[in-house]
Amino acid sequence: MGKKKAVKSSTARAFRKGSRKQRAAQSRESSSGTGQMQSLEKLKRRHELFVKLAREKIAELESIARKELGKEKFRKISSISEESERAEALFRALTNLVEREIASLERIFDRASEDGKSSDAVFAEVKFILARSKLEHFKVSCERKEFYKIKGLLNEVKKELKDAGIV
Repeated sequence: MGKKKAVKSSTARAFRKGSRKQRAAQSRESSSGTGQMQSLEKLKRRHELFVKLAREKIAELESIARKELGKEKFRKISSISEESERAEALFRALTNLVEREIASLERIFDRASEDGKSSDAVFAEVKFILARSKLEHFKVSCERKEFYKIKGLLNEVKKELKDAGIV
């Protein structure tokens, strides 16, 4: 009897192994489609939340953009008739403006570290890292106060780099 149980269990194991592979293949096929659907749904939800937030903050975004963007860019964006698209365009324009400044400062820091002058501007580098994290917060909150904190930090970084003789 002991041998028969062993045979039954070994054949059952072999059957389960084969079926496990088949089940895994089937689950991969089915989950790849559902995974894409889930990520698409997540993106749609994020976009809906962003549009809702942007509609609430469109007046703030417009006042910031009026001061920070050029006249032509602001006119083009203001001419967009749909409110959610206009809010998204304003938001993207403002974040791109700050991201460009951050990228240029990052190149300056890279050159300074290659030249061995990075120790002269330690506080500038700390403020630069803080400005990056503040940008991520601005992307979530869309508040005027956050935007001007970022701009202030970047201006302080530029000033300290000039004082250190790096720029």
